[in-house]
Amino acid sequence: MDMSKPANAREVNEIVKQRLDALDGDHGTQETVTVEWREGQKSLPVIDMPVDLLHYNPGSLRIQAQRSLDEDKSKALDEDPYGVDSQAYVHSLLMGDPAEPTEVDKAFIALKEDLRQHGQTHPAVITQDGVLINGNTRRAACEDLGTIEHLRVGVLPTDTTNTDIRNIELSLQLRKEYKREYSYMNRLLAIDNAVLAGRNAKEIQKDFHMKPERFEREIWILAFIREAIKRSEVDLPDGTRASMQLNDFEEHKGKLEETARKYLTLKPDNSEQAEMLKEQRLMALVFGHSKTTIRHIDPDFSS
Repeated sequence: MDMSKPANAREVNEIVKQRLDALDGDHGTQETVTVEWREGQKSLPVIDMPVDLLHYNPGSLRIQAQRSLDEDKSKALDEDPYGVDSQAYVHSLLMGDPAEPTEVDKAFIALKEDLRQHGQTHPAVITQDGVLINGNTRRAACEDLGTIEHLRVGVLPTDTTNTDIRNIELSLQLRKEYKREYSYMNRLLAIDNAVLAGRNAKEIQKDFHMKPERFEREIWILAFIREAIKRSEVDLPDGTRASMQLNDFEEHKGKLEETARKYLTLKPDNSEQAEMLKEQRLMALVFGHSKTTIRHIDPDFSS
């Protein structure tokens, strides 16, 4: 079996083809969904697909920060992304609160209630093999409700690449009609992915609707967090290693932005003072000081 595709890919592909072919014979008004496509936009034909035939996207930007919380399950997700256990793990992450992944997110509960009352408002987007590029959380909500058997989905072309998929997912997520936003950490990772992919800084800023100053802060904040995580690593008696996790920083957006703003302002004139400020504010953040307290911590502050 090709591990890069779901086990039911052929079955799904045949159903998708049949339903797309049926659209060609329908001379009525056909529903489409528009996505960013390479240098422009593309209208995708929308069909109905059974919820239970669709698969979560294991590479979804929505779960990047949380998937490493369980190393064994994260490894299994890499090795068998469309297996039953891996898909169940993705389902649990989609339901979870980004800051407390073992608890159900209030936004997920609200989404379920909205679907229960009003049904599906916007089409999801899938590959021709039935992998959801947009609509992963809606599928999870439908599965939990147990009363919605079909999703309306726009179908991507057969020549869709992994780069296309990432760009489409990001552009759809940033549209205002998609109410459940990425968590703070996943947004930072999405920006980082765009940088690593070689995207131009101005293009990334346009995609994320932010000015150059904020873009610089976001890049600095993620580097700051990764450094803190690395420094927190400890060897445990059983031979494993433990450290802070990305989700430990989910609820510290304001504190991190205050620190980045002050550090980047101070650094050009006094690099040493900037580094001292960073150390002091990191300690304050770890010890749980409030945003107001952290704002007043200077380089020579001592906790």
